[in-house]
Amino acid sequence: MSGFDTVTTVPSVSGRAEHSLGALVAEMVGVTRGRHGDPLTPAPGAAALGRNVSAERYTSSALRGLRLG
Repeated sequence: MSGFDTVTTVPSVSGRAEHSLGALVAEMVGVTRGRHGDPLTPAPGAAALGRNVSAERYTSSALRGLRLG
């Protein structure tokens, strides 16, 4: 994990405010603590997509130049 600037998890589209995996990566795992980021945000209507793959499921913040893991 040391090769990545930011470590992220994929957010839930089910409406859950925070997922325990994100909290675990952000706060409890020593090698990722302090490097966790949330660049993805569920897009409006993402839950209606169900489990279908779609490029429209998330929006992202600026990621240029970051190595994500």
